[in-house]
Amino acid sequence: MTSVDFNPVDDNYFISGSIDGKVRIWEVLGCRVVDYTDIREIVTAACYRPGGKVAELFAISSCKITEIFKMS
Repeated sequence: MTSVDFNPVDDNYFISGSIDGKVRIWEVLGCRVVDYTDIREIVTAACYRPGGKVAELFAISSCKITEIFKMS
């Protein structure tokens, strides 16, 4: 994992990004992945916005930030 951030309004969930290009939303109490997406780029940062419903993901390609992905 390259990045982890807990949901600011529900601490039962956190988001993680990793070198394999997958972004996962985890349920703490269930110890399981509840959703994921594959952006096919190294995820360098994953964070929730303050409301907790949208996450921003940053990926690096050719040593620069290429896109911001939003999940709801």
